[in-house]
Amino acid sequence: MKAGTLPRTDSTIEAALAIVRDLARFPTSTRNMQDWALTDVHDLEAFLATMPRPVNTD
Repeated sequence: MKAGTLPRTDSTIEAALAIVRDLARFPTSTRNMQDWALTDVHDLEAFLATMPRPVNTD
């Protein structure tokens, strides 16, 4: 661990796992794909377009 950094919290890990879960479900639920080998950059971009934009707190 680097000095000055904190380990991820449970909520951060849970959020990351939820994103991976949703990504895994996306091709079958919206694109009717049954094989990850058929996934391309357009599928990933379509998935990312469904994600909420982060709020800038600056």
